[in-house]
Amino acid sequence: MSEQQSEQTANAAPAPAVDLIFDGLFFLCFNTGGKPAVNDPAGECRVGFLTTAQQHEIIIKGRRRNPSIPDVVKPVFEHSLSHAEARRIDIDLNVPGVVSPSVTRKGHEQVLNRFTRDQSNEEYFKWILDLENLEMHNTKLPLIRGVLKPVMHINIGEFYSRKLSNVHYFRTKVDADNKKFGAVAAITGVRIATLPRGEAFLNIGDKPPESLVAPAGETFEVLFQNRCFKCDQEELGRLHLSDFQLHYHAFDVQVLDQFDFDFDDVATPPAICYAASGSQTTDI
Repeated sequence: MSEQQSEQTANAAPAPAVDLIFDGLFFLCFNTGGKPAVNDPAGECRVGFLTTAQQHEIIIKGRRRNPSIPDVVKPVFEHSLSHAEARRIDIDLNVPGVVSPSVTRKGHEQVLNRFTRDQSNEEYFKWILDLENLEMHNTKLPLIRGVLKPVMHINIGEFYSRKLSNVHYFRTKVDADNKKFGAVAAITGVRIATLPRGEAFLNIGDKPPESLVAPAGETFEVLFQNRCFKCDQEELGRLHLSDFQLHYHAFDVQVLDQFDFDFDDVATPPAICYAASGSQTTDI
Protein backbone atom coordinates (compact mmCIF):
# COMPACT_ATOMS: atom_id res chain seq x y z
CA MET A 1 0.00 0.00 0.00
CA SER A 2 1.39 3.41 -0.99
CA GLU A 3 1.88 6.28 1.47
CA GLN A 4 -0.99 8.15 -0.21
CA GLN A 5 -3.29 5.12 0.05
CA SER A 6 -2.35 4.67 3.72
CA GLU A 7 -3.22 8.31 4.42
CA GLN A 8 -6.57 7.98 2.59
CA THR A 9 -7.41 4.86 4.58
CA ALA A 10 -6.51 6.57 7.85
CA ASN A 11 -8.67 9.58 7.01
CA ALA A 12 -11.61 7.55 5.64
CA ALA A 13 -14.97 7.61 7.37
CA PRO A 14 -15.60 4.72 9.79
CA ALA A 15 -17.00 1.61 8.14
CA PRO A 16 -20.79 1.40 8.46
CA ALA A 17 -22.08 -1.48 10.53
CA VAL A 18 -24.41 -2.73 7.77
CA ASP A 19 -24.67 -1.93 4.05
CA LEU A 20 -27.74 -3.16 2.16
CA ILE A 21 -27.32 -3.26 -1.63
CA PHE A 22 -30.19 -3.48 -4.14
CA ASP A 23 -29.49 -4.55 -7.72
CA GLY A 24 -32.38 -5.08 -10.13
CA LEU A 25 -36.16 -4.91 -9.99
CA PHE A 26 -37.04 -3.02 -6.82
CA PHE A 27 -39.23 0.01 -6.10
CA LEU A 28 -38.34 2.32 -3.21
CA CYS A 29 -41.04 4.26 -1.41
CA PHE A 30 -40.32 6.82 1.34
CA ASN A 31 -43.02 7.99 3.71
CA THR A 32 -43.77 9.69 6.99
CA GLY A 33 -47.00 8.51 8.54
CA GLY A 34 -48.60 7.69 5.18
CA LYS A 35 -47.65 11.05 3.62
CA PRO A 36 -45.00 11.70 0.95
CA ALA A 37 -41.55 12.24 2.46
CA VAL A 38 -40.53 15.37 0.58
CA ASN A 39 -37.70 16.28 2.97
CA ASP A 40 -35.25 14.25 4.99
CA PRO A 41 -35.42 12.50 7.28
CA ALA A 42 -38.26 10.22 6.23
CA GLY A 43 -39.85 7.85 8.70
CA GLU A 44 -39.08 4.70 6.75
CA CYS A 45 -38.42 3.27 3.32
CA ARG A 46 -40.47 0.43 1.92
CA VAL A 47 -38.62 -1.66 -0.65
CA GLY A 48 -40.99 -3.50 -2.96
CA PHE A 49 -39.64 -6.60 -4.73
CA LEU A 50 -41.09 -6.88 -8.25
CA THR A 51 -41.78 -10.61 -8.50
CA THR A 52 -43.77 -11.03 -11.72
CA ALA A 53 -40.98 -11.16 -14.31
CA GLN A 54 -40.32 -14.29 -16.34
CA GLN A 55 -36.95 -16.03 -15.89
CA HIS A 56 -35.97 -13.67 -13.06
CA GLU A 57 -35.00 -14.84 -9.60
CA ILE A 58 -33.87 -13.33 -6.33
CA ILE A 59 -30.48 -14.03 -4.80
CA ILE A 60 -29.62 -12.69 -1.33
CA LYS A 61 -25.98 -12.81 -0.29
CA GLY A 62 -24.56 -11.92 3.13
CA ARG A 63 -20.86 -11.13 3.34
CA ARG A 64 -18.30 -9.27 5.44
CA ARG A 65 -15.92 -6.66 4.07
CA ASN A 66 -12.99 -4.78 5.58
CA PRO A 67 -12.80 -1.26 4.05
CA SER A 68 -9.00 -1.35 4.19
CA ILE A 69 -9.08 -4.42 1.90
CA PRO A 70 -12.12 -3.54 -0.28
CA ASP A 71 -11.57 -6.24 -2.92
CA VAL A 72 -11.78 -9.08 -0.39
CA VAL A 73 -15.17 -10.30 0.84
CA LYS A 74 -15.94 -13.10 3.27
CA PRO A 75 -19.14 -14.98 2.29
CA VAL A 76 -21.51 -15.70 5.18
CA PHE A 77 -24.80 -16.86 3.65
CA GLU A 78 -26.65 -17.10 0.34
CA HIS A 79 -30.33 -17.73 -0.46
CA SER A 80 -31.92 -18.17 -3.89
CA LEU A 81 -35.64 -17.66 -4.43
CA SER A 82 -37.81 -17.98 -7.49
CA HIS A 83 -40.36 -15.20 -7.88
CA ALA A 84 -43.12 -17.67 -7.00
CA GLU A 85 -41.31 -18.58 -3.77
CA ALA A 86 -40.59 -14.95 -2.87
CA ARG A 87 -44.23 -13.96 -3.24
CA ARG A 88 -45.25 -16.44 -0.54
CA ILE A 89 -42.93 -15.17 2.19
CA ASP A 90 -41.92 -12.05 4.12
CA ILE A 91 -38.46 -10.56 3.87
CA ASP A 92 -37.68 -7.93 6.47
CA LEU A 93 -34.93 -6.15 8.36
CA ASN A 94 -34.91 -6.15 12.16
CA VAL A 95 -32.65 -3.64 13.91
CA PRO A 96 -33.49 -3.79 17.66
CA GLY A 97 -33.39 -0.56 19.61
CA VAL A 98 -34.50 1.94 16.94
CA VAL A 99 -36.40 4.51 19.02
CA SER A 100 -37.15 7.14 16.37
CA PRO A 101 -37.42 5.61 12.89
CA SER A 102 -35.47 7.78 10.45
CA VAL A 103 -33.93 7.27 7.01
CA THR A 104 -32.06 9.86 4.96
CA ARG A 105 -31.02 10.19 1.31
CA LYS A 106 -27.49 11.35 0.54
CA GLY A 107 -27.45 14.69 -1.29
CA HIS A 108 -31.25 14.75 -1.30
CA GLU A 109 -31.43 18.55 -1.24
CA GLN A 110 -28.67 19.06 -3.81
CA VAL A 111 -29.18 19.99 -7.46
CA LEU A 112 -28.03 17.24 -9.83
CA ASN A 113 -27.11 17.36 -13.51
CA ARG A 114 -27.29 13.83 -14.97
CA PHE A 115 -24.57 14.73 -17.48
CA THR A 116 -22.07 15.89 -14.84
CA ARG A 117 -20.65 13.35 -12.44
CA ASP A 118 -17.63 13.57 -10.17
CA GLN A 119 -16.42 12.25 -6.82
CA SER A 120 -18.42 14.88 -4.95
CA ASN A 121 -21.82 13.74 -6.26
CA GLU A 122 -21.48 10.16 -7.49
CA GLU A 123 -23.24 8.78 -4.37
CA TYR A 124 -26.12 11.27 -4.40
CA PHE A 125 -29.48 9.60 -4.09
CA LYS A 126 -30.91 11.70 -6.94
CA TRP A 127 -29.16 9.55 -9.55
CA ILE A 128 -31.87 7.00 -8.75
CA LEU A 129 -34.71 7.21 -11.22
CA ASP A 130 -37.94 8.56 -9.75
CA LEU A 131 -40.99 7.47 -11.74
CA GLU A 132 -43.17 10.24 -10.33
CA ASN A 133 -41.04 13.39 -10.59
CA LEU A 134 -40.61 15.99 -13.34
CA GLU A 135 -38.20 13.80 -15.29
CA MET A 136 -40.83 11.10 -15.75
CA HIS A 137 -44.62 11.02 -15.15
CA ASN A 138 -44.88 13.97 -12.73
CA THR A 139 -47.89 12.44 -10.97
CA LYS A 140 -48.70 9.73 -8.47
CA LEU A 141 -48.99 6.44 -10.36
CA PRO A 142 -51.95 4.11 -9.65
CA LEU A 143 -50.54 1.09 -7.89
CA ILE A 144 -51.60 -2.42 -8.87
CA ARG A 145 -51.90 -4.33 -5.61
CA GLY A 146 -49.97 -7.53 -5.04
CA VAL A 147 -47.29 -7.04 -7.70
CA LEU A 148 -44.64 -5.57 -5.39
CA LYS A 149 -44.32 -8.50 -3.04
CA PRO A 150 -42.73 -8.97 -0.56
CA VAL A 151 -42.24 -5.47 0.83
CA MET A 152 -39.24 -4.88 3.07
CA HIS A 153 -39.36 -2.12 5.72
CA ILE A 154 -36.21 -0.14 6.52
CA ASN A 155 -36.39 2.47 9.30
CA ILE A 156 -32.72 3.35 9.81
CA GLY A 157 -29.83 4.32 7.53
CA GLU A 158 -28.71 6.56 4.68
CA PHE A 159 -29.71 5.69 1.11
CA TYR A 160 -27.21 6.40 -1.65
CA SER A 161 -26.30 5.54 -5.25
CA ARG A 162 -23.74 2.77 -5.05
CA LYS A 163 -22.96 2.44 -8.76
CA LEU A 164 -23.82 4.65 -11.74
CA SER A 165 -24.48 3.55 -15.30
CA ASN A 166 -21.42 3.77 -17.52
CA VAL A 167 -23.41 5.40 -20.33
CA HIS A 168 -25.80 8.29 -20.81
CA TYR A 169 -29.29 7.12 -21.67
CA PHE A 170 -32.07 8.38 -23.90
CA ARG A 171 -35.60 8.38 -22.50
CA THR A 172 -37.92 6.92 -25.10
CA LYS A 173 -41.68 6.80 -25.58
CA VAL A 174 -44.00 5.60 -28.32
CA ASP A 175 -44.87 8.43 -30.77
CA ALA A 176 -42.53 10.88 -29.01
CA ASP A 177 -39.06 12.23 -29.64
CA ASN A 178 -36.28 10.61 -27.67
CA LYS A 179 -34.93 12.78 -24.85
CA LYS A 180 -31.31 12.87 -23.79
CA PHE A 181 -31.55 11.78 -20.17
CA GLY A 182 -28.05 11.13 -18.84
CA ALA A 183 -26.67 8.73 -16.25
CA VAL A 184 -28.73 6.83 -13.70
CA ALA A 185 -28.04 4.73 -10.63
CA ALA A 186 -27.57 1.11 -11.60
CA ILE A 187 -27.23 -0.16 -8.01
CA THR A 188 -28.68 1.39 -4.85
CA GLY A 189 -27.46 1.07 -1.27
CA VAL A 190 -28.38 2.01 2.29
CA ARG A 191 -25.72 2.39 4.95
CA ILE A 192 -26.50 1.84 8.62
CA ALA A 193 -23.68 3.59 10.47
CA THR A 194 -24.18 1.98 13.88
CA LEU A 195 -26.55 -0.53 15.44
CA PRO A 196 -28.36 0.80 18.57
CA ARG A 197 -27.99 -2.50 20.43
CA GLY A 198 -25.12 -3.95 18.43
CA GLU A 199 -27.31 -6.40 16.57
CA ALA A 200 -29.34 -6.67 13.36
CA PHE A 201 -31.16 -9.52 11.66
CA LEU A 202 -32.54 -10.35 8.24
CA ASN A 203 -35.73 -12.41 8.31
CA ILE A 204 -36.39 -14.51 5.19
CA GLY A 205 -39.65 -16.42 5.44
CA ASP A 206 -39.56 -19.17 8.05
CA LYS A 207 -35.78 -19.60 7.88
CA PRO A 208 -33.77 -18.87 11.06
CA PRO A 209 -32.94 -15.12 11.19
CA GLU A 210 -29.58 -14.24 9.67
CA SER A 211 -27.36 -12.15 11.96
CA LEU A 212 -25.89 -9.11 10.22
CA VAL A 213 -23.11 -8.34 12.69
CA ALA A 214 -19.46 -8.10 11.60
CA PRO A 215 -16.35 -7.74 13.78
CA ALA A 216 -15.24 -4.22 14.69
CA GLY A 217 -13.80 -2.40 11.70
CA GLU A 218 -15.69 -4.51 9.16
CA THR A 219 -19.02 -3.97 7.40
CA PHE A 220 -21.70 -6.60 6.99
CA GLU A 221 -23.03 -6.31 3.43
CA VAL A 222 -26.27 -7.84 2.21
CA LEU A 223 -26.68 -7.93 -1.57
CA PHE A 224 -30.22 -8.28 -2.93
CA GLN A 225 -30.32 -9.14 -6.63
CA ASN A 226 -33.51 -9.44 -8.67
CA ARG A 227 -32.43 -10.21 -12.21
CA CYS A 228 -32.58 -12.67 -15.07
CA PHE A 229 -29.41 -14.60 -14.35
CA LYS A 230 -30.02 -16.94 -17.30
CA CYS A 231 -30.12 -14.09 -19.80
CA ASP A 232 -27.12 -13.39 -21.99
CA GLN A 233 -26.24 -9.89 -20.77
CA GLU A 234 -23.91 -9.19 -23.69
CA GLU A 235 -26.64 -10.07 -26.18
CA LEU A 236 -29.17 -7.93 -24.30
CA GLY A 237 -26.73 -5.03 -24.51
CA ARG A 238 -26.41 -5.41 -28.28
CA LEU A 239 -30.21 -5.49 -28.58
CA HIS A 240 -30.53 -2.43 -26.30
CA LEU A 241 -32.90 -4.24 -23.96
CA SER A 242 -33.30 -3.22 -20.33
CA ASP A 243 -35.59 -4.36 -17.55
CA PHE A 244 -36.98 -0.88 -17.00
CA GLN A 245 -40.46 -1.46 -18.48
CA LEU A 246 -41.06 -4.38 -16.13
CA HIS A 247 -41.67 -1.79 -13.40
CA TYR A 248 -44.96 -1.01 -15.15
CA HIS A 249 -46.25 -4.43 -14.02
CA ALA A 250 -46.89 -2.67 -10.71
CA PHE A 251 -48.60 0.48 -12.02
CA ASP A 252 -51.73 1.10 -14.07
CA VAL A 253 -50.20 3.14 -16.89
CA GLN A 254 -51.43 2.91 -20.48
CA VAL A 255 -48.89 1.41 -22.89
CA LEU A 256 -48.69 4.60 -24.97
CA ASP A 257 -47.81 6.56 -21.80
CA GLN A 258 -45.02 4.23 -20.70
CA PHE A 259 -41.36 5.22 -20.97
CA ASP A 260 -38.33 3.13 -21.73
CA PHE A 261 -34.59 3.80 -22.01
CA ASP A 262 -32.02 3.23 -24.74
CA PHE A 263 -28.41 4.18 -25.32
CA ASP A 264 -26.23 5.32 -28.17
CA ASP A 265 -25.02 2.86 -30.81
CA VAL A 266 -21.42 3.28 -29.74
CA ALA A 267 -22.08 1.73 -26.32
CA THR A 268 -23.17 -1.83 -25.66
CA PRO A 269 -23.28 -2.28 -21.87
CA PRO A 270 -25.26 -5.08 -20.26
CA ALA A 271 -28.94 -4.35 -19.74
CA ILE A 272 -29.50 -2.71 -16.38
CA CYS A 273 -32.51 -2.41 -14.11
CA TYR A 274 -33.62 0.88 -12.63
CA ALA A 275 -34.72 1.78 -9.14
CA ALA A 276 -37.32 4.44 -8.45
CA SER A 277 -37.48 6.58 -5.35
CA GLY A 278 -41.27 6.84 -5.26
CA SER A 279 -41.67 10.56 -4.63
CA GLN A 280 -45.42 10.39 -4.11
CA THR A 281 -46.38 6.72 -3.82
CA THR A 282 -46.58 5.94 -0.10
CA ASP A 283 -48.82 2.91 -0.01
CA ILE A 284 -46.90 -0.03 -1.43
